[in-house]
Amino acid sequence: KFIDENRIEKPLIRDGRGAPMWAPDSQAVILDEVASRIKESQRPIGVFLSPQMSNEELYLAKKLFHDQLKWQKLFLLSPRPEGDQDKFLIRADKNPNRRGAELLGFSYDSEGLALLLKECEAKKIDGLIIFGQDLLTAVDPCRSQPAFHELQWSVFIGSNQNLTSESATYV
Repeated sequence: KFIDENRIEKPLIRDGRGAPMWAPDSQAVILDEVASRIKESQRPIGVFLSPQMSNEELYLAKKLFHDQLKWQKLFLLSPRPEGDQDKFLIRADKNPNRRGAELLGFSYDSEGLALLLKECEAKKIDGLIIFGQDLLTAVDPCRSQPAFHELQWSVFIGSNQNLTSESATYV
């Protein structure tokens, strides 16, 4: 089954070039390091949320990043393109919580996303926190990969390996 392929089995910290440095025994080590990075950041931090997150996770993300930390660079990253739809049960949107994300104020913003990638390339963004989606393939790789590699740090929070998880500083 897909959900069992390429599972991330343990936390991982990489050096600035993407090479694995070590796998800590617990996620607490990574949480402490990421908290330090956030506190030390002098520039904005971007957050990519997924419409595949639960409504509860999306709500908590909004409360933390937008309401408490007052971050403005929050984006909804849609991994699945629209599909077929019938007039009864099947919906074109194959993401389970896109509507919930929209009700919480998140939406897919291609112009804002393009601006964020330009800011990353110009080193105006310190780090990115990515929830579950493969940013490096969901957005044009010719734009996303150079931008991603200019970051001081990045965090991938998800269950399966992908290009983003293999490039992120903290997994």
